[in-house]
Amino acid sequence: MPNNSQDCNISFTGDYIKNIKSPVSLIKKEIKTVSYSLEVSREIVESTIEIEMVLSKNKTDIHTDILSVNIVPKFEVINIHFSEIVTQGGIAYFIIIIQNNQENSKEFSLYLNGKEIEANIDTLIPGENRIIKEVQTPFNPYKFGTENYQFSLEDNTGELIFKQNFEVEFELSSFNLILFYIIPILVPIGIILFYKNKDIKNKLLRR
Repeated sequence: MPNNSQDCNISFTGDYIKNIKSPVSLIKKEIKTVSYSLEVSREIVESTIEIEMVLSKNKTDIHTDILSVNIVPKFEVINIHFSEIVTQGGIAYFIIIIQNNQENSKEFSLYLNGKEIEANIDTLIPGENRIIKEVQTPFNPYKFGTENYQFSLEDNTGELIFKQNFEVEFELSSFNLILFYIIPILVPIGIILFYKNKDIKNKLLRR
């Protein structure tokens, strides 16, 4: 009915959205573009959801359509790395590549064993982000075996993005091997040999 003004309604309904119904008014021969922001549930587990759109006038449906919408998480972890073997007192590197699928930059907090730590960046820009953290391991020449490190990442609302435990194996460095193992053995032997040799010389001189 292009020669008359029109009052109608457009509605959106679905399992994972907040259903809305909005009036639309069109004057004679008007073409109007309208847009809507739909509030989506955080509890979606499917990768795709369906939304029914209905354009109606009074109680008559003029047009209906089923919209198929792909769902992506706000943040997506692409790759994670943490050093598996580290020399005693060495540096372990934590690297996580994370995708921010939102339109705005978001602040985040990085935690190591429950304690907040600084990283190379403090916001996640839209798109791919690389977070790098150097972790100083304990300088203990007699510490062997493995140790657990837990990293977690939260967004600016405190919502958990990522949490994982890592196991690091400590190996003996060449420096620690010489300083704490070889030298402590050689020094007493050298002292014993020195005095032994001195005693032998003294006995030969007495003869």
